[in-house]
Amino acid sequence: MDQECDPLVVSLVVQLVGAHGTAAHLERLRPLLSSPNLRVVANAVEAMGRLDAGAARPIVLPYLVAEDPRVRANVLLVLAPVWKEEVLGYLGGMSRAPKESYRASAVWCLGQLPWAEADEVLAARLVSEESSDLRESIARVFRDRRDAGSLDALCRAMHDHPRHAPAIREL
Repeated sequence: MDQECDPLVVSLVVQLVGAHGTAAHLERLRPLLSSPNLRVVANAVEAMGRLDAGAARPIVLPYLVAEDPRVRANVLLVLAPVWKEEVLGYLGGMSRAPKESYRASAVWCLGQLPWAEADEVLAARLVSEESSDLRESIARVFRDRRDAGSLDALCRAMHDHPRHAPAIREL
């Protein structure tokens, strides 16, 4: 794909390749990892993980230290199936980062993971997050999920943080 194209168009095409392509497209996406547009890089990481997560892991692993938190979050989703504990630990730290953009990416990533442990991290953030936008994002994850794991995490958060219980009950 020509990197001289409009980055918005490239990022959308990359999403489509990730959704409808095959593992044969993996190598065609690799050059996009060096795009100056971070949305293109983030979408390329995500698409590569969708096409063939096993083959993509060693390719995208170096991007775990990317400056852009969206790129990091997408790398973590590719790594998550094999490195669950490590990914959860990384996301826990990222969710407490001073920069809101890092916390937002961690919240988004945790919301993508179908694990009770991810819900625990989100519930902890719900009671300590300063940003009302991020609290709403976390609440949206729990409203959308509504499964036993997420309800357990919310119950524990209410027990551990009684002063936040009324707000958590509203979910």
